[in-house]
Amino acid sequence: MHIFFTGAESRKSEIPFLLDASMQPITAANAWLQEVAQDGATSSPCSWKTYAYHLFDYFSYLEAQHLDWRQVNNETVLQYRDVQDQNRSGHTKEHLNRRTINARVRTVGRFYAFASEQGFIEKNPIKYKKLSFRRRPDTDFLAHLGAAREQEVPAVTFERLAQPKIKWRPQREIMQWLNSIEDWRDKLIAKLMYQTGMRREEVVCLKIWNLPERSGLDLSRPEASFNIIGKGRKKRLIYLAARSLLELYDYIKTERALLVRCAGEKTDNIFVGRDGRPLQPGAINRIFDRVSKSCGIKITPHLLRHSFAVAALQHWKELGISQSEKLLQARLGHSSVTTTHIYLHLTDDMKMAEAQANAGLIEMFLQGEISETH
Repeated sequence: MHIFFTGAESRKSEIPFLLDASMQPITAANAWLQEVAQDGATSSPCSWKTYAYHLFDYFSYLEAQHLDWRQVNNETVLQYRDVQDQNRSGHTKEHLNRRTINARVRTVGRFYAFASEQGFIEKNPIKYKKLSFRRRPDTDFLAHLGAAREQEVPAVTFERLAQPKIKWRPQREIMQWLNSIEDWRDKLIAKLMYQTGMRREEVVCLKIWNLPERSGLDLSRPEASFNIIGKGRKKRLIYLAARSLLELYDYIKTERALLVRCAGEKTDNIFVGRDGRPLQPGAINRIFDRVSKSCGIKITPHLLRHSFAVAALQHWKELGISQSEKLLQARLGHSSVTTTHIYLHLTDDMKMAEAQANAGLIEMFLQGEISETH
């Protein structure tokens, strides 16, 4: 996105216009800015620039999300509003207050109303709500200005993004489930997924050459890192406990090597089946189903990913790490931090669940239901 101003002979006559990433003018946006510039009620050059920068931020967001402004819906604008709470402005690079965020949303609403009226789009995708307000007069002489007025503003100004229900398990249940796995390969897969938040497809596609050289592993550090190619062919850094990485090396050198050699297969994939061929995503589902039935705790591959996300976010917040949701976005490989926001409200749920579990444990001790001896 690019923003320019015409009318170099006088700053008062400068009119802003927008170009997309390919340097093509955004016709509808520029037409609206022209109308604003000619509107006597908003004749201040500062107002024109403010509206232009509001649209610049909005269209920059759409470009980042690969969205066409003509094909959005009310939910898109709601997501844009919520992202403004977390990110810095594309123009000022500063965090925004609620008043500025609402002003941006109202500008977007005015633009879409204009675009639909002028035929740039068939239907306005934004829902509006009437807002009543009064202007407080400075003196009794101006008391008539205090009359009630109504203004239509985008309804998303007052709404909150509906959070999808995310299923997850607290750490104590995950560890109980993990410890019930007897097969070495299956336990390595489950531990890898819980420690990293990797998707099942990313795990089965993991190659031996993705891992760092064993000789270069720094055992004085608790964790090691390596790159993978994840969803959407995007590279991201994976952090894994050094001890778990050593277990992977041992598995590759022994059990995996034997299976591949006996089957006469040639593959770089780390995890293979009993036939020596690369493991498939469906096999991980079957592994999880089998373990869940044997121990009585239902865990799925994606539930394990959600559980990692909630636990990681809670841990980082307790450590006081700023912008922990951005860190989680990188760990999970999300294209947008908006996707990561679904986990933010779950940290409070996690605290409550842990508190209830601890309270129940204490109560059981008091009733003598659990022996304090080891």
